[in-house]
Amino acid sequence: KYRLRLLNSGPSRFYEFYLVDGRDREQSFTYIANDGNLLPAPLLNQRKVRIAVAERADIVVDFSRYPIDTELYLVNRLRQDSTRKPKDVRKPGDRVLKFIVDRYPPQQDLSQVPNALRPLPELPTAEKLATLNVRRWEFDRKNGLWMVNGRLFDRDNPRARIDKGSAEIWELVGK
Repeated sequence: KYRLRLLNSGPSRFYEFYLVDGRDREQSFTYIANDGNLLPAPLLNQRKVRIAVAERADIVVDFSRYPIDTELYLVNRLRQDSTRKPKDVRKPGDRVLKFIVDRYPPQQDLSQVPNALRPLPELPTAEKLATLNVRRWEFDRKNGLWMVNGRLFDRDNPRARIDKGSAEIWELVGK
């Protein structure tokens, strides 16, 4: 079993990844983590995972299920012709990464993905939420640049900071 971290480090591209064999048949994997780190429980028998800009997904692939010389591919089937948004999902997709099963492990892999990965933190009560500051973030493009609330991002702008340990409600709006 291998844990693979899929990271979209590009500025505007979305991906929808599938694990397929040499005849383009979808293979299953276990989805265990995303941007928020480990999921509460693994998502078993997944056949695809979509990640947007600056997102990540961690999957576990059990290569011991495949005979020696098996070729598997990580393919992206999400078409995107512009920087604005993805278009559609279409087979066979673009091959991104090739795996060749070329040997068995020196000893049997008895590891298992646990049924529970981590508990989620408790959400604030309605009373607590009513006391929090609400910030609206409107994302748009102007002259080919991303704008936040009508302005280019400026890390030295105190309005773009919150105090460590504080909490706010954020409304994220994409145009």
